[in-house]
Amino acid sequence: MMKLKPGLGRAAAYWLLLCLLPSPPAAAAEATVRAELKPSSFRPGQNQFVNQGPADYLIGGLGKISKRASQNSSDPKDHIYQAIDAEYKQLTLYSGGDAITVKFRIASFAQRYYKPKYISDFNVERLEGGCQDKVDEGDVHMYIFEWSHAAKRNSVCYRKLRTTATGLDVSLLGFKYELLAVNPTSMRNGTYTGTLSYTLGEGQQLDFGRAAYSDNRLTIRIEATVKNEFLVSFPAGTDRAVLEPAGGWQAWSQQGRAPVALRRDLGFSLSSAAGFSLSLRCQYSSGGACALRRDNGGGEVPIQVAVSMPGVYSSQGGAPASRYPLGIARKGFQPSGQVSNSAAQLHFEMQREDMAAIIRQPGARYRGDVTVVFDANL
Repeated sequence: MMKLKPGLGRAAAYWLLLCLLPSPPAAAAEATVRAELKPSSFRPGQNQFVNQGPADYLIGGLGKISKRASQNSSDPKDHIYQAIDAEYKQLTLYSGGDAITVKFRIASFAQRYYKPKYISDFNVERLEGGCQDKVDEGDVHMYIFEWSHAAKRNSVCYRKLRTTATGLDVSLLGFKYELLAVNPTSMRNGTYTGTLSYTLGEGQQLDFGRAAYSDNRLTIRIEATVKNEFLVSFPAGTDRAVLEPAGGWQAWSQQGRAPVALRRDLGFSLSSAAGFSLSLRCQYSSGGACALRRDNGGGEVPIQVAVSMPGVYSSQGGAPASRYPLGIARKGFQPSGQVSNSAAQLHFEMQREDMAAIIRQPGARYRGDVTVVFDANL
């Protein structure tokens, strides 16, 4: 037998935390879940959404019950009682035309019993049924507790009272939950929504014993935000691109004719499951393209910039990102799924028709800065 001693300190803080939203009178209680997941190719097993609400509790007018407790009753439902459908429920959430599959379950439930004035103290037996106490406190006015439940359909737990009381007012303070993504690396960025409902009452999915219930159903609205990682990594030395003919300048000079083009490829790695865009910023420009300028004055010579990213496609038409031309205007791209450490390349090229000025100026140096802007849709 356990006797609850006065001590309102932590219990009072707990109640203030959970009393953020009032309980409107309604036949169906409502709560809203707001959670976030940041999938990562480096942590493929990380699929649990993180709650974004206050103190991991969802409060949405969960209502009250009124019950009679009898120390002489052998039925646990006449005592402090919870029978919770705590198994995972699979459902689909939607964001525009996109959809994700998740699994949701109620993991714990918190209640507060108000003590009638004619009872000097609550005396309760030990917790039965396999639940774990998360909070278990009381004083001369109330008894507050939270029990965690195993992931099964009918998780029954109770404490027997050594007190007979009628008209016990019980507040359903709130619950904690688990929300899991079924396939986290295939989800696009966005806020996905959906609802599920639990029946509330004796013998129902949320059963708090033999009592009069203010609500007969709990409807939970889920708002799940997905924020995929976006990682671009360039190896050391790739901040400089020297354009040369195939085989180098010596091979070209021996052939005695103009090279087909001057090129340089720079490799980088890309990890993303979300859409993004690429654009260029040019120190010098010519004809709408980035350009190089001759040292000590002179005109500009345009260069072409393209990108290759395996597993990534253009958002405009769906063409593969294989030597896909880039420009000052943004161009959108979308991975086909989770792209992890993909070996991508930037291609810089000066075409033959643009090389006449260079050929007429042997030994001259042309240069300019080209900034490639990666803009993730986070």
